[in-house]
Amino acid sequence: MFQLIFIAYVVFVIAASLIPEAGTSIVVYKDKIAHLTAYFVMGVLAWTAVTTMKRKLYLLLSSVLIGVVLEFVQEFVPGRSMDIADAAANTAGVVLAYLVCRFCAEYVGWGTFEQTHNGKSPSGGTE
Repeated sequence: MFQLIFIAYVVFVIAASLIPEAGTSIVVYKDKIAHLTAYFVMGVLAWTAVTTMKRKLYLLLSSVLIGVVLEFVQEFVPGRSMDIADAAANTAGVVLAYLVCRFCAEYVGWGTFEQTHNGKSPSGGTE
């Protein structure tokens, strides 16, 4: 289920990033906060969509790549322009999501990694 939510959210972000703007003006810092927030949500969804750390990192790195590539593509969309600061905010959102999710996995027990082969959970106990 989380995989579908992640995919739907990625499609939404791509569509929202490529819609031509009609000349709306957004205060610069609010724009960066919007980018950071959107990609933070994408990062959290990427973390929850899969169970292994390798796949989590793959989806997180893919999210960063999507954020950077979309900024370059926006140069060719009417009313949009490429902004390196937006790409940095996108990347920062994914990195922040990784740090928060990793902290929660390590210290809170949320979103822990897959069960090991010896029948013990990641925290060392048995299930």
